[in-house]
Amino acid sequence: MKKILSFFMTCGLSLLILGFYASAQGNGALVSVKSAKIYSKPDTKSSVLRTATKGVKLTVIETRDNWCLVEVNNKQGWIEKKNITIADEGVTETKSTKEPEPVVEEEAPVVTQPETHPNYRQGSDLKPYMSGIRVGGNFANIGGSDAATKFPGYGMRTGFAAGFIFLYNFTEMFAFQPELLYSQKGTKKDANLVKFDYAELPLLLKVTIPVEGSIKPFATVGPYLAYCFNHASTIDGVKYKYNDVKPLDYGLSLGAGVGFDLTGTMFLVDLRYTMGLTTIHDNSSPLDLKNNVIFVSLGLVF
Repeated sequence: MKKILSFFMTCGLSLLILGFYASAQGNGALVSVKSAKIYSKPDTKSSVLRTATKGVKLTVIETRDNWCLVEVNNKQGWIEKKNITIADEGVTETKSTKEPEPVVEEEAPVVTQPETHPNYRQGSDLKPYMSGIRVGGNFANIGGSDAATKFPGYGMRTGFAAGFIFLYNFTEMFAFQPELLYSQKGTKKDANLVKFDYAELPLLLKVTIPVEGSIKPFATVGPYLAYCFNHASTIDGVKYKYNDVKPLDYGLSLGAGVGFDLTGTMFLVDLRYTMGLTTIHDNSSPLDLKNNVIFVSLGLVF
């Protein structure tokens, strides 16, 4: 008799323990919406721990007002009650005023959208203000109706040009692009050289063709103003000061090129033609002599 009584007591205790364990495990639930966020606290302003899709199985541990503390993959978090279907609605409603302990979880990666100018498409890396440098070479000559008389047989002088680029992007298509350049101009015949070195200020309108991808074709047009700070010539190996040149020159610049978008930085390949609109000859009877330059350059703006 004692053995039978002991047997039933053991079974009853076992069932009691199993019942307590099952109760501690909470009630099963399914996510009933397409996508539901699981938060660290019962507050939509708290951090999002993960997102559960429709049909994912959860274990409800506690409910509080319109929230449920759930467990999934051994991780706990709070989900809005309206987003789940509880298998057993017998979960005890908790009225505790104690603030629940925040769920300790590795921070989810935060994906931020880059700030965009209101005139740019969403996600554009283009910035309203950009600046950079430009380096290249000049293929310069002297044009005008009197060039063949003043410089018979002279042709192109190869020179150096470099400087700074400043860019204001009105939109992704239109931009204002002033530059400040050191530019070597002049003309050459064999060992004979006439050189004019200028500080040049192009004021350009840049038009970029709005195409998808990282390659951005563009065209530039605008006036330039230049100051000649060095003017000399070398004739038959003898150097002379070339005095008959105006200090100021102005003209028109036309160009085209390609920009390569490197995520916030643009690498530029540029071909430009600048033509003087006024004579550079400084004399009481000035001759028609004008600067003509083909400028090839590489640039970087950021």
